[in-house]
Amino acid sequence: MYSTEISCVKIENLYNFILVLTTYPSKETTYRIAKSILHERLAVCTSITTDLEQLVSRLKELHPYEVPEIVAVSIAGRLEKYLS
Repeated sequence: MYSTEISCVKIENLYNFILVLTTYPSKETTYRIAKSILHERLAVCTSITTDLEQLVSRLKELHPYEVPEIVAVSIAGRLEKYLS
């Protein structure tokens, strides 16, 4: 399973940011959808990862700060059926 983080911003209001997280069944699907969202200017960036723990560990190793900012985001909205 591939996880994608999509950072979105309304261009007319640069202070209105949202973060959307989703998963896809394959690498090909993940990249296809990420490219479409960026091309359509629905997101300002996407971030794709398959192993969150490995990513966090590596970021901590590479980051110049002794304690880097690593943020966990609570779920404010979701499809009820997905989490049931």
